[in-house]
Amino acid sequence: MTPEQQLADAAALMGLARDDVAGLSGVADAQITRVGDRYDQIIANGKAGLWVDQSNGDDTAPGTEAAPLKSIQAAIDLVPQGGWLDITLVGNYHVSTPILIGRRAVLIRGATGVKPVITFERGTEGSATVYRVVAGFVLSSAATMLFHTVRLEIPELGSFHPYTLANAGLFSYGDDWGHGNVVVRNSELVIPATPFCWMFNATSTWRFISYLNTYPGAITNPYGRLFHDQPNTAGVSAHALPWLLTNLTTV
Repeated sequence: MTPEQQLADAAALMGLARDDVAGLSGVADAQITRVGDRYDQIIANGKAGLWVDQSNGDDTAPGTEAAPLKSIQAAIDLVPQGGWLDITLVGNYHVSTPILIGRRAVLIRGATGVKPVITFERGTEGSATVYRVVAGFVLSSAATMLFHTVRLEIPELGSFHPYTLANAGLFSYGDDWGHGNVVVRNSELVIPATPFCWMFNATSTWRFISYLNTYPGAITNPYGRLFHDQPNTAGVSAHALPWLLTNLTTV
């Protein structure tokens, strides 16, 4: 082979190598674009603003202001674990079955100029005078519940029996232990004078932030009265105090 042919062959090989490098670069660019688009899609799907109207909504609707969903649970199920959901309630809402929050951040607010009332189902256990609250919000570790411009009515319980109310807080844990965050702002918390359901059970640490709220019920100072085995209006029960000191964080 002459030197000229050797040089020609070498040049051809260099050209092929250059083409391969350019091709790899194009493949890499396409892959980066695909991953980026998928990431943007995940972020978009992880955030949602939905409307809920328990009286007139439809859980097959898109959840817009013009076509709201019927249930909070249906709205939550549209957002993946780890996502953020902003729910606007059109009117009052009765929680008749446990609402599963999972590992999400869920904000529930009233529509402009509306302060919806949120009430909770209670079931009988043993007799007509012994109640167990069977409906509330069930969170997984590190989940967050936020309420803005609503009225939360804490249920009366009738005759009190401490063991009847195990794991019966309005906010409780489902599949694991950990800490939960509950924020209530510009809202009303109505707490009756008779034995009432506590908001938080004792399975995990709760961080409760109450900001610019009012307490128009019989109890106007809620602290120490919404947590774990509080049976009456006299203050924190003696056996619950160590748990409160260990687990309760209020701001």
